[in-house]
Amino acid sequence: MSIRDLLLIAEGTDTARGGQERSILELAVGLREAGCSIRWAAKREVAGPWSTEIVPITSRSRGAQIRQFLGAAEVIAKSARPGSAVISFAPVRAADFYFPRGGVLPEALARSAISRGTRLGRWISRGSAIFDSRRRTLLAAERAALSDPSGPTLLALSDYVAESGRRHYGLAPSRIRVVRNGVDAERLRPFSARSEIRRALGLAESTTVLLAAAHNPRLKGVPELLESVHRLTPSEDWVLLLIGRTDLRHQPHPRVKVLGARDDVADLLEAADVLVHPTYYDPSSRIVLEALSRGLPVITTRYNGASEDVQEAGIVLDSPSDPSALDSALGQAMDPEWRSNAREAARRIGPGLGVERQVRGVMELLAEMSR
Repeated sequence: MSIRDLLLIAEGTDTARGGQERSILELAVGLREAGCSIRWAAKREVAGPWSTEIVPITSRSRGAQIRQFLGAAEVIAKSARPGSAVISFAPVRAADFYFPRGGVLPEALARSAISRGTRLGRWISRGSAIFDSRRRTLLAAERAALSDPSGPTLLALSDYVAESGRRHYGLAPSRIRVVRNGVDAERLRPFSARSEIRRALGLAESTTVLLAAAHNPRLKGVPELLESVHRLTPSEDWVLLLIGRTDLRHQPHPRVKVLGARDDVADLLEAADVLVHPTYYDPSSRIVLEALSRGLPVITTRYNGASEDVQEAGIVLDSPSDPSALDSALGQAMDPEWRSNAREAARRIGPGLGVERQVRGVMELLAEMSR
């Protein structure tokens, strides 16, 4: 019999704040449906059929707030009920499992610096990390948790995150388990037919629609993507739809449409032909998994843990900063035969990418703990 009593520690689960917090909540729902009893320790009440131990935050500065939260979380984790398991999404040394949705921090910071391109930009990025008290606190807490031989097991969303844990912290294989990211397929069902969605967007059925989504355009390779689409053959009938905030003042293009923040991602995936995500860093991109789940071909990079699921359903670039490779990938995306083959592969892969695989991975770990 596996452990079924779980304490989950997270700063919050506000889905409006992005995919990481949504994925935490989806996992919790899946674990509860699998028979687990869920309790939370969080800064705010977690809406749902469970109890929350609120961690009161009285400090004003961001650095002091995270120190206060982590300190309280350590106490709560140490006092967890016997026979229960503690899964923390923040770096808490007393937890049984540390499940960082953004991957390990040194890798995230290093890739963010690289995305700035110039030596000065990288220097500024590293300098800002040093002077950011919240980042410093989280980095120190993660180092303390993962450097402690009796610290938590790292749950990695992908092989990429697992390799990052080994490289940055020297973790032994016994301290790392890959529990792959998953997405809620039901939430991805479009509200309208493809033809209706395209018509509402002013797109012809014959147009090849590229879709990109990035709330951090620089980190997700949007500037490189915009440079590449400027080199696409003008005679091709294509358009690029960009979800998120992107400034086109320096790279205007008549076939690039910035859509801003959207809550109809499922409809946009249905309208698109290819998702393009040339990211500098993603532990396991939800938008890529969502695209594959909808049978959509994908172009991404090896610095995205979700690239491990792409297989024949797209193209995985070695580097987001290689213009010729990205140009070649976009050229392939214009080929109807390539898109058809990649779409068929995505349809085969997609059903296996649900949040259920993540729930199974956690349940297997809990069963091992009980032995």
